[in-house]
Amino acid sequence: MVKKNKLHYIPALSSGMFLSCMKSNEKISGQDYTYRYYSNNPDEFPERYKYPFHLISAGHQYKKPNILQELGMDPKEVFVIGDSGGYQISSGALTFKKELVEQIFEWLENNSTVAMNLDIPPRMKMAGKFDECLALSKVNYKYFSDNQRGQTKFLNVIQGGDYDSYKKWYDGVKGFDFHGWGLGSAIGIHKTLAALIVLKEGGEFKKNTKQYVHLLGTNRIIDFLYLEKIQQVLNNMGADIQITCDSSSPSRISAFGNIYTGFSLKELRYQSLSFSNKNTYDPTKRYPLFNQFDREMLHTLKLDIFPDKWSGPSYYPMVLHNLYVVLDAHQTINTLIDTDPLVQKELLPATVWQTLNAIEEVLTSNDSLTVYNKYKQLFNKVEIDFNINEAPANIESFFEFE
Repeated sequence: MVKKNKLHYIPALSSGMFLSCMKSNEKISGQDYTYRYYSNNPDEFPERYKYPFHLISAGHQYKKPNILQELGMDPKEVFVIGDSGGYQISSGALTFKKELVEQIFEWLENNSTVAMNLDIPPRMKMAGKFDECLALSKVNYKYFSDNQRGQTKFLNVIQGGDYDSYKKWYDGVKGFDFHGWGLGSAIGIHKTLAALIVLKEGGEFKKNTKQYVHLLGTNRIIDFLYLEKIQQVLNNMGADIQITCDSSSPSRISAFGNIYTGFSLKELRYQSLSFSNKNTYDPTKRYPLFNQFDREMLHTLKLDIFPDKWSGPSYYPMVLHNLYVVLDAHQTINTLIDTDPLVQKELLPATVWQTLNAIEEVLTSNDSLTVYNKYKQLFNKVEIDFNINEAPANIESFFEFE
């Protein structure tokens, strides 16, 4: 029987102001509903729109042992991915020390369904220190492996940028017994496939204990397409692997006054507009509504919510709106991957459609690396043509430790 797993997108909204309104259970202006989109309580959020997935980062919240209770988040009802905070260590926002590893481990065990190991990415202040990052990560992985109690399903994490670097990291950590793999620095089909080839060659997709593969940090339209295709191929191969990905984009772009107005399959991008914090908007006019979610959930808002800078009342509905545009894009792509390939060919750019076919050929081949190299030029072209970076220039400051 062919598995029917579908890509799960996990909103990463565990830092910034939006976390505050989820904690306080603040109501949407003019509504009885709150911003807790994951809530199992229909009085807090309507069942038809509930999205029971959330990523929360130990890098921001490890000093708050009861964060799920503060958010009104029932771990039996919400699938929570715990990020370990390696990003904050590599950026210098957190100081790496043995006590921190122990604190983060305990926090992840108590606040997540599935969690990343505490890897040290060879980026930012750790750039050019690949071997040192791998060595430090292995020490952390051993601590997690020795102390895991089964409350949380921990994932091994590999870092790299191409086949050789992913292979080197994988060979260094493959002996640890965890429940799957997190892919770091793997945005872009050429990197994602390089990492997956390494896992396939290591027999990871045939192991019953390996349940998850998580791609850190994307909600790009093009990545949704590729990841849904990868999920479909793994299903057809009989691999019981659940693909997941996360991003903070819904809140990150809102912090700069930007909202998604929709998305385009031809351009493979979100369409957006920017509200200027220098403008004075007519407070009697209605807040713009772009989709069915807005018309049901945000129709009571007016432009008087916009102050002279992006904060609470203006920021919260923008984040919620952006999240549901991303979810709409995800669902559209989910159904697109399941339709006739000829429909995909008509709707998608030619090189992207060719890439979807190449993904299947790479993953099902007995010599995946050779097939991957055959299509490497295509993969690079697509990534260049559709390399749509929606992050603001000062994205790093958004993720600084609070």
